[in-house]
Amino acid sequence: MIAGPTTSDPEEIARIRERRALIAEIHGDHSWPSHARAGDGGPAPGPTLGLALSGGGIRSATLSLGILQALSRQKRLCDFDYMSTVSGGGYMGSFIGRLFRHTGAELSAAGDDARAAAAARSKFAHNILATDVNALEVDIHGQARGGARQGRFWKNPIWWLREHGRYMAPNGPSDLGAALSYMSRNWLALTMLFMFSIAAVFIFLIAATHGLVAMLDKWPALHEFVGPGDQPALRLSPGFLFIPVFALLALAQAMAYWYTVPIRRFPSEGRTGFRAFAIFLLAGILMALLVIAASEYLAGTAIAAALAFDLWIVDKMKLGSPLAWFLALTASVLILGAVIAGAICWFRSGDDRSVGDLRRRITRGAATVNTVLMGLLTFAVIDTAALSLLTLGQGEGVRLSITGGTIAVLTPIATWMANRLLKGGPKEGGGMLAKLSKYGPVIALVFGLLMYTVLAVAGTAMAHALYWPTIAWPASGTQAPQLDAVLMTLGLFAFAFSLIGLATNFINMSSLHNLYAARLTRAYLGAANLQRLGPTSQDRPPPKVTESHPLDDMEIADYQAQINAAPMHLINTTLNVTRDPAQLVARDRKGLPAVFGPSGLTIDGARARETGTDAHFGWDELANAETLSVGQLCAISGAAASTGMGQMTSVGTAMAMTFANVRLGYWWKVKDTIRSAHAGWDRFPFPGWTYDYLRREMTARFHRNTERVFLSDGGHFDNSGVYELLRRGVGTIVACDHGQDVGGSFGDLENLIRKARVDLGLSINAAAPGEVEALFGARTALQFMNATSDWRQNARGGGRQKALLLNAYARDPENPGGQILKHAIIWLKPGRYRDMPHDIVAFGKAHPDFPQESTMDQFFGEAQWESYRAVGYALVMALLSGRYGDPDLFRKLADWVASVPRSRPDEHILEHAIRE
Repeated sequence: MIAGPTTSDPEEIARIRERRALIAEIHGDHSWPSHARAGDGGPAPGPTLGLALSGGGIRSATLSLGILQALSRQKRLCDFDYMSTVSGGGYMGSFIGRLFRHTGAELSAAGDDARAAAAARSKFAHNILATDVNALEVDIHGQARGGARQGRFWKNPIWWLREHGRYMAPNGPSDLGAALSYMSRNWLALTMLFMFSIAAVFIFLIAATHGLVAMLDKWPALHEFVGPGDQPALRLSPGFLFIPVFALLALAQAMAYWYTVPIRRFPSEGRTGFRAFAIFLLAGILMALLVIAASEYLAGTAIAAALAFDLWIVDKMKLGSPLAWFLALTASVLILGAVIAGAICWFRSGDDRSVGDLRRRITRGAATVNTVLMGLLTFAVIDTAALSLLTLGQGEGVRLSITGGTIAVLTPIATWMANRLLKGGPKEGGGMLAKLSKYGPVIALVFGLLMYTVLAVAGTAMAHALYWPTIAWPASGTQAPQLDAVLMTLGLFAFAFSLIGLATNFINMSSLHNLYAARLTRAYLGAANLQRLGPTSQDRPPPKVTESHPLDDMEIADYQAQINAAPMHLINTTLNVTRDPAQLVARDRKGLPAVFGPSGLTIDGARARETGTDAHFGWDELANAETLSVGQLCAISGAAASTGMGQMTSVGTAMAMTFANVRLGYWWKVKDTIRSAHAGWDRFPFPGWTYDYLRREMTARFHRNTERVFLSDGGHFDNSGVYELLRRGVGTIVACDHGQDVGGSFGDLENLIRKARVDLGLSINAAAPGEVEALFGARTALQFMNATSDWRQNARGGGRQKALLLNAYARDPENPGGQILKHAIIWLKPGRYRDMPHDIVAFGKAHPDFPQESTMDQFFGEAQWESYRAVGYALVMALLSGRYGDPDLFRKLADWVASVPRSRPDEHILEHAIRE
């Protein structure tokens, strides 16, 4: 069993020490961390600092930029050993990571000296982050251009980010047109795939139904029952004819269960119980035979086929009485029930011979029959709707036009309604489902079923219009179906579907992932690509915002392996798991944390020992898996709207989003790399793999034992990014909470506290007011929400309080009842504070929800972008500088956490803080 890496893991410690040594060489700062010099070979790296950038779309990305600029300006960015990002925080985390990393070409220019290239790149990155906001160009060292133009200059990466405030369409109509073409093409391909798949199935079912009806033409009562000649406006499907057969089987399955009731004088288990069952079964058969003998209408009839028997009953209905019909039904149910129970009892195998086992088998059989019955009923209803639709016109051309009109009108309407419900406009706070969250999954399920019905009716009507435009069932003589054309069509469908079924990457190519990843890569990773940004000259125009550039992106393994001075990047995603054979996933979570870190992938590392599964997979182990890039992972980590959404997953939303093609998640091809030891899951046979994955998306059936696994937004498990830092044992954490929280409910903090308690055994609480003052001083403590007792009241904003100090305690294994301080968390919350610049205050007055505007708004103009960046910058600068700040705030807290002793219940941590 392999647990995920922690700060006690030798490989992780080695990475931390190597990075700290590089930083000391570059910046010459050997003053911190005081507990672990670069060459110290102790078992732990000393105080560790982690920065968490939460989800929140471009709002979070822009706030994070201001925070990172402030940290760099105060020369504190490299103090952080880890940078854990989620969703929108990952946009900026990817930019920072790419800004500190060099490409192969840059390494060659540095003489293939990786350490020298890393040092040069680190100085360049720090200078870029510390440049003034009005600097449009920088030189090779990252210094802003001044005076006459000389040497080589690049466009400032911060300028590039500002220009990409509308990162999905920064070029306006041209970008919107390309995006619209991409989305419409993918939606049309997915819709046609669904419709033709449904049409192929219904062509087969209709042909089989007509063929069976033609073979049963010898029953005159059947013609009289349905009526020959002209059809009424509501044309019934011949599938209704076969529903009584399966209804009869369902009743027989129910009767078989009651045959297992033992005789009173015998127990219900063991051999004696089976002897009692055999006696009771024989009695039931005899009773059924007596009923048959008492009925003149059933005497001498053999029940060789259930369908023939059912039609025979229909034929006798016109001559018999209701009593005869009832006796016939009762006899058939009794006999079939006895036969089913006896067959299961006779043919079953295994050591479990109890009556309980027999009942379970009968119940499973009943569930199968009922499923088939519901499927047949669905087919009959859809086929009836298609037949009735075709009767609205006269002639084949009219019918085809009606079919085409149905496809062209109803399907887009249903898709628009689903998009409206699930997404809404950018200023509407997430659409109608956000306002009806209590009933959202049910409403989504209704609309998902509606869209499925529209596609099914359209496909079935197309099949009828092409092959059976004039046939009125029951067929007779010359009205046989066009079987040659049907077989040819099914053959072509089978060939095409086999090709698509083998091309499993269709599920990713038809989603919105590629568009989303390309836009994010261009906007955030492209901002650190010097080949895209210049160099410029007087004869060379400013760079254009092109679609892509080969040096924008990097493979994640190369990205994580490269030595650099940036905080080690943890990219948080969610592995969706709604079907778990061993029930290793909490039912309500429906997903596992999957984190791409410096040494590989960690899946649910906190519960690895509990579940008995491997949690960590190194980059060498992932060599056989599909290669992912940083841009792809940035998009996956931000895939908030998708069919699988972790704890928010439901069948209704999955179905609606599949048909509307609102699919940002990614099916990652891992082969056998991360599969658990529990296999045996159902899947479509070769070559139907593509349809198997689409089925799983539509029905929200995800697990990790398939060749591809479904990854989505890291916020579907923990939107703060703090969980993984706690699991790795990072002592001091600065959490930037940029999730939408207009009411100040701190929902992401609530989720973190609960999961930290359940998974990590940590108790997270707000620090006492006196403790905050003892640690930071009376003046700096005024900026913390828990400087007074009612921190929730202070969190509503309006004052100076910008941060919340939290302590995380674990049980003391050597002192029952005692606790150990394991982590300190500074929780930063953007808001409207008293000492904000005037332009931010004015922008807030014009936008009441600022800085908590809807995450659905992903198109930031210049004023909005700059206001959010300035809020993040002012937030951290107020803590680290000025009248109320302390530049060593985070360092002091990290040293204190590393040195604090164990505490007993009667000794508060405050006493130690005061003594220190």
